[in-house]
Amino acid sequence: MACSTLTEFYPLSHFDARRVDFSLARLRHYTGTPAEHFQPLRAVHQLYPLCG
Repeated sequence: MACSTLTEFYPLSHFDARRVDFSLARLRHYTGTPAEHFQPLRAVHQLYPLCG
């Protein structure tokens, strides 16, 4: 596999901010846990970069 270049596009998130806010509100509603206590998931390219 080739190394990623500056011309490749990687989105910062798979979902838009409105959907993330809605999901965090649902987690708070169903679990009673504040949104600040949930750890964000990392995208595969953040966990396993192509260059390294």
